[in-house]
Amino acid sequence: MAKSGRTSRNLVRMPEPNQLDVTAFVEQQAIALDLPIADYQAGVTANFERIRSIAQAFLEFPLPTDLVAAPRFEP
Repeated sequence: MAKSGRTSRNLVRMPEPNQLDVTAFVEQQAIALDLPIADYQAGVTANFERIRSIAQAFLEFPLPTDLVAAPRFEP
């Protein structure tokens, strides 16, 4: 990986969920997407904190290394 923190495909690497500064992430995304969320930023940040804690449970769930995804979903 290059010293700039970018991968060989020129993509920015996301930090691990437990290392993410949610407040900074929300601020940066609002700027990048030109979203005027100043009045709602505290609520948006709180919701992203909740999302991160929910996602962490899924990310920590162990999966077998030989798992193969089904080619088609059939309920």
